[in-house]
Amino acid sequence: MSDGVEQQARELLRAAALEARLIPDPYGRLMRRARRQQRARVAGVSILALAGVALTALVQTEITKSSHQGNGTPTIGLPKQLISATASVGSSSPSPSRVPQTTPTILTRDDVVRHFLQSNSRFIQNVVIPSFGGRVYCGIATLAQSSDGTKLYDWFYCQEFYDASGTLGRGSAVSGPILLRIEGSGAQSKVVAWQVPRNGSQYEHDVRLLFPPDVAEKILTTNGAVEVTPSEAQLVAEARTDLARGLL
Repeated sequence: MSDGVEQQARELLRAAALEARLIPDPYGRLMRRARRQQRARVAGVSILALAGVALTALVQTEITKSSHQGNGTPTIGLPKQLISATASVGSSSPSPSRVPQTTPTILTRDDVVRHFLQSNSRFIQNVVIPSFGGRVYCGIATLAQSSDGTKLYDWFYCQEFYDASGTLGRGSAVSGPILLRIEGSGAQSKVVAWQVPRNGSQYEHDVRLLFPPDVAEKILTTNGAVEVTPSEAQLVAEARTDLARGLL
């Protein structure tokens, strides 16, 4: 090979080497770009996942906060230490005693009140306090009412009945005055609030605070001798019927 040809070949080789250094591999560049995009997508998914977890935690926190707020028992302008509550017949919680499995016949306001006392969990837990897990049956007597009919001054008698190995057992029983706040009329009435006086030394004070003077005097002088409807005997008969039907 002549010197000229050899020199020319060297120059061609140097040029090829230089070109290889200056021009990057297009396939390698594409692969690197794909890897970068994949890492970005993975990072994006991770960020979204973390954001979702944070949002879920926030929502759960807000729900938890909401469930622990507004649980104070509203009263109707009376001291908070009195036993009181608000609840409608339609939205009252299931009672700790067994709820009747038959639909009660509600024709009058008294039917509404009686059903409320027999099924409202707050009233049952705080006033009747069943000791055998039985059902609560109540009779009532209206002593007076406000001129607009929105407040009832009633006397109640409630008795727990339960199945004692096939016989009718009698558990907790309680009677006393109760102030009821009512909306609507007749069978469309709804109990929206109730209050009862405390026992012991606070009883007379609370009775005079909750009830009009003439009603308070009647309550304080009756010694519990108030006839309710249904009567105690009728409540026993009703409970016996339910026992025979397997509802206790």
